[in-house]
Amino acid sequence: MKFRTINYNYSKIKFITLLFLYIIPSPFLSLNFPLEDYYSFLGFLSISLLAFRTKKVGFLLCIFLLVVKISSLFFLNSFYSVCYKTVNNEMPNKCIETFNQFSIFTDNNKSYLLQINEGVNEDNLTLYGHLESSWSTEYLTGINYEGSSFGPSAKSGEWNYLWIPFRVEIEKTFQNSNNLDIKYFGSIKILQNKKVLFEDANYANIKSIEISLKPSEYRIEYEYLPTNAEEFVLNKISNFLINSPRNFATLRIVEQNFRIDFQNYIVYFLIFFCIANEIKKIEYEKTLLFQIFLIVLLNYLVYVYINNQIILTIILSFFICFFKYKNYKNYELLSLFLLPFQILKLFNDITFNLPRLPGTVPQHHQVKALAMNLDFNLYNFLRGGDDLFYEPPLFRYLLNILNFLFGNNWKLVCIIFLIFIFFLLSKLINNQPLSIIYFFGLLLFLSSSAFLNLLIYGWSEPFNFLIVLLAVFNFVKNQKIDRLFVLLICLSILLRPEGILYLLPMTVLLSYRFGGVNIRTFIPSLILLLPMFHNLYFGKEFYIFSSTGTELGFSQALSKDGSVPLTDSLLGFSFEELKGILFIPFNIKSLEYVGNGFLMINLFLLIFVIIYVMFQAKDRLLYYLIIFLSVSPFFLYTIFDGYPRRAITLTLSGLVIFIIFNNKKRLSIYK
Repeated sequence: MKFRTINYNYSKIKFITLLFLYIIPSPFLSLNFPLEDYYSFLGFLSISLLAFRTKKVGFLLCIFLLVVKISSLFFLNSFYSVCYKTVNNEMPNKCIETFNQFSIFTDNNKSYLLQINEGVNEDNLTLYGHLESSWSTEYLTGINYEGSSFGPSAKSGEWNYLWIPFRVEIEKTFQNSNNLDIKYFGSIKILQNKKVLFEDANYANIKSIEISLKPSEYRIEYEYLPTNAEEFVLNKISNFLINSPRNFATLRIVEQNFRIDFQNYIVYFLIFFCIANEIKKIEYEKTLLFQIFLIVLLNYLVYVYINNQIILTIILSFFICFFKYKNYKNYELLSLFLLPFQILKLFNDITFNLPRLPGTVPQHHQVKALAMNLDFNLYNFLRGGDDLFYEPPLFRYLLNILNFLFGNNWKLVCIIFLIFIFFLLSKLINNQPLSIIYFFGLLLFLSSSAFLNLLIYGWSEPFNFLIVLLAVFNFVKNQKIDRLFVLLICLSILLRPEGILYLLPMTVLLSYRFGGVNIRTFIPSLILLLPMFHNLYFGKEFYIFSSTGTELGFSQALSKDGSVPLTDSLLGFSFEELKGILFIPFNIKSLEYVGNGFLMINLFLLIFVIIYVMFQAKDRLLYYLIIFLSVSPFFLYTIFDGYPRRAITLTLSGLVIFIIFNNKKRLSIYK
């Protein structure tokens, strides 16, 4: 007993050490949150794996890296101190927040870099400005566009958000004489002890200079403010791109001495050591290794040579379903892991970057998530960027956490999301022929451009999809309604409040069928009151969820006067809306947003579930009712606002019902 206690405590110590390793801020960005590049993410996985798969090595490694991080705080003079500012002097003494964890946890909001290498990749011309550059201006472009002069949406006469001007103040103490090779596009001023050494404003082409420095403190003031400002002003609401590609803000500083990028070498070593350590433990047969090699090779060939999304997803989904049917678990899991990389490569990397398109719901949520960190404290976090919630409340908090973990690397978020949801479905759906057919349709649905666009552009519906699946997974695993299930259902409602119309009846039905549920099981449902308390405390007004009153799908369902314009809403409903809800193929209105293939896949999934449930003996009509309730709000509220984001609720509700019946042998009620 004592031995077990020691082991348990030791594991907890390793977890706490690993947590502190990444939570404690440091200039070594590869050992901090957010994990904005893939090397940092791989390093994090490697350290985590070593920490929990080894006895002493992982623990000692965490301690060593922790010492390295803490010691780096005594050598800040070796780093470039970077401070982002606006050009309108609204906050002259305040640095604009970045995703850099070190800047979040320090008072001056400065970030520290080993090198200055900012601009568009390979100094190419660009149409996308901030969106395609490496400058950490996500807060600047997002917050300012939501704020005073830039407005919550794009308007004629305002500065194009992709080309918003900004200033950067850079400081560093050089211990020895040095020569700097500097490339710049914009205005630059170099000062030594407040004495100007060099000054220039260059908006023609990227210019290169060489500066000799003596041991001293230096300050570099950089500004991007094009002189031909009229070219970067919107002349109409849809004019987000300039007419022709051009240079963007560029500042690259190369020191003419040998410098080891210590943090990257640490990451490379850890990844190599982790791989070597795991390979040593694994004992695979040569045949199995050869087969895995063939699968990887096949995926690589598909990755390189097939750029048609429909063909790509059909081929890969077929192989995954074949492996699942044959119960080749190793091949199935490997293919599920590789699938997200395959389908996301068809999208331009620019589409993953922040900021979001102005005037959109994703941009609203992202801006509010960014606003929480402008003055990083508990009060601002709880406030959530608003005194009154305008949109459903939870998503901004989720985005804030994702920003903290992954920064601007939204592509990594999408990869992790897809891997997670694919594996969940693989666990929830068995290898029987009918289930395999349905699973094949689901893979095509989740790999479609329509669903991926919702994920890539930052809509909340895909994340709601995942949370509901997690709740169902917990239900199937534990064979009961427990607190975690209730908590996840409530989180889903806070993310998409209209979901209460079908999630609540489903929870009640499952609770009734399984019995034995006491009142304490539903204690987590109290979190549904938090938005109301938030609105009362910060906004001094009563709203249950948000001020728009759209959370149940009705345009004024929760307005202060309690009015629900049912007559106007019903009269506004058209047959086109119904066809959009049901994914009717060849519907002209739907085809304006998605392809016919997407509509046919979802219609197939719906019909499949309806027929499948028809042959079940218990609660058939009640489950049909739940499916209907999932889309009932959209008979009163337009389905074509960001289509198909609301319509996929029908696919989700059908999936939940199918999973429950598909796992009836695992559930005690059906034994």
